[in-house]
Amino acid sequence: MAKLTGLEHLHRTGEAPVRLAYSVVRLHVNVTKLAMAKSLEVIQGLCLPRSCSPEDVTSIINFSTMISDTLKSNHTTPRTVSVINSRRIELTYDPRNDYAAITLSVLTLVLAILCIIATLVDFDLLKCRKNVTAKTFNVQKYNNDLQIHKPKDELTINNVENNINLMTLKNKQNAMPQALDVVSLENTNSCKRCGKYRKQCVNPIKSDTYQPCPRVRYDNSIASLKVKRSVSQYLLLCFSLSYGWKRIFNTNMANKDLSIMHAFRIATTFWVVFIHVATMVSYLSDNGPEMNSRNNVFMILATGSLAFDTLFFVSGLFSSYHFFYLKSQYSVEELVSFSGLCGQILQLFCFITNRAVRLLPSYLYVIFLASVLSRATQGMSVLELPGDADCDLTWWRNILYITNLYPRHERCLQVSWYLTMETQLHAAGALLCALAVRRRVALAVASVVVLVATATDVASAFGDYSKPMADMFAAYHLMLERPWARVAPYFTGVFAGWLVRRMDGQLKVSRVTSIFLWLASLSALSVASAVPWAGPAWVTCFLHLLWPVVLLWPALVCATNYAGLSRQLLDSGPVAALSRLCYSVLLLHGPITRTVLLSIDGALCSQTMCIWSYFAGTTLLTLLASLLLSLLVEMPCCSLLRRLSDCATS
Repeated sequence: MAKLTGLEHLHRTGEAPVRLAYSVVRLHVNVTKLAMAKSLEVIQGLCLPRSCSPEDVTSIINFSTMISDTLKSNHTTPRTVSVINSRRIELTYDPRNDYAAITLSVLTLVLAILCIIATLVDFDLLKCRKNVTAKTFNVQKYNNDLQIHKPKDELTINNVENNINLMTLKNKQNAMPQALDVVSLENTNSCKRCGKYRKQCVNPIKSDTYQPCPRVRYDNSIASLKVKRSVSQYLLLCFSLSYGWKRIFNTNMANKDLSIMHAFRIATTFWVVFIHVATMVSYLSDNGPEMNSRNNVFMILATGSLAFDTLFFVSGLFSSYHFFYLKSQYSVEELVSFSGLCGQILQLFCFITNRAVRLLPSYLYVIFLASVLSRATQGMSVLELPGDADCDLTWWRNILYITNLYPRHERCLQVSWYLTMETQLHAAGALLCALAVRRRVALAVASVVVLVATATDVASAFGDYSKPMADMFAAYHLMLERPWARVAPYFTGVFAGWLVRRMDGQLKVSRVTSIFLWLASLSALSVASAVPWAGPAWVTCFLHLLWPVVLLWPALVCATNYAGLSRQLLDSGPVAALSRLCYSVLLLHGPITRTVLLSIDGALCSQTMCIWSYFAGTTLLTLLASLLLSLLVEMPCCSLLRRLSDCATS
């Protein structure tokens, strides 16, 4: 029988004599005769033998380009073609060959098992030890003894939210209630923190704003009080899903006066998600707009810069408010067990590093999750998006918060520039707060830094905005990733936090002054919203000075005695939960959006309604994933660090 040719073999058996593979080559094409200001990006698919390596595919493309350019009879326009990369598309993704995916799956499984066990222990469905001793607690006898020693106090039992029964002392003179497990009854001068940096001492000032701390749990009959759990059980309960859920939806915040700032953070976080979704959808859409003209995506990026300014303003306000709150409530020796200059330096170091250490577990988890998802989608999707591919090699830059020192195409996660800049400004803001004991020096330093940063940003923007923008991500880099532009909003937030702490909830202004300041804020808001539409692009850099001033007056008003309505509207579990989930949303929305868009090989369109549709879907997925990330990683790790600190200092 004669040997069949390849074509005959294909027709008879339906199988190719040579195993084939589908490869994708990304090219930059520049038509030189037209003096194009930017290159066109072309994606070309090739069906070649599987034995061809990416280098072979690149060689074939280069050879084909050379042959077509040397033919004199084709009358083609001169052009230059460069191959960016070549990759092979597979039908399926096998996680068994991905060690990072295996490690991440094992870690997730271990965390889930820990959370389940801790939840069972928390509900007493699983006993960690055989003998649980209990001691009788006679409420009536304790009440009589207390009346003998302290006739002005009476013993009450309050039913706190989440059905947590708590025994407290209620002072008849409206003194602050004291939790029995926190403060010694015999020595009322011995104070320990309960919750986050809250002293349980008698404080006649603003006593009605302090709530009892749910540290002691009683059974339904309140007849007996179980002894405290062992240290291992105490640490295990950090992973309890019930405990984490209550912490997420807890409305008793340490900075409860700043409820309007939590609303600002929630709104701007979702606006940042919208910006990133619009960038990716426009990049992958066939009818994506030209970024050098003022279209809907251009305006989204232009006004989106104000969203990042708001996030930096809120971050600076929270940071400085926390710093001055600690200064007013604790001595240096109480915080770090040292006094003098050494204690001051150690306290400043702990304040700076506390944020990075607290947020690090969630950050690391999302970095490796993004790396795994990037490999899974990159191997099966024809299209691709910049970023996330370098997470395996550059993850250490993220945890050191130095990603802005490297080229942007080597950046892991699109939002990493914001997290890096916020951490660096957190350190600078802490130094400024430390100088606040000398107000004139601190004010002079802050003014000089803000003016220099703004001048530098305006000078660089004048040149940057004249450059053509090749795609959406290039426009995002030029218009939003501007480190010097974020100094003014953050330092203004630091100043606002200092003012809020100094006023201590009391603001006395006349009605005329209040109306004038509200009109000025609304006028500045209108100007800041209109400048990106009407003025030159580089003029928007001055908005980084104007926008924080717009936010300053509402922040002060809603943190003082004029904020009754805003507190009633925002004092709820869902608002508190959304505020706590903002960090997880910022981390997760990028990988989730990329995975969704690449799994369906692109976006249908880039019109406004399409962008809002993609935004709604990815936001819902991101919120669910953020809740899981907080329950499995963020809340347990934060609680674990805090309880380890309590055990070390007790």
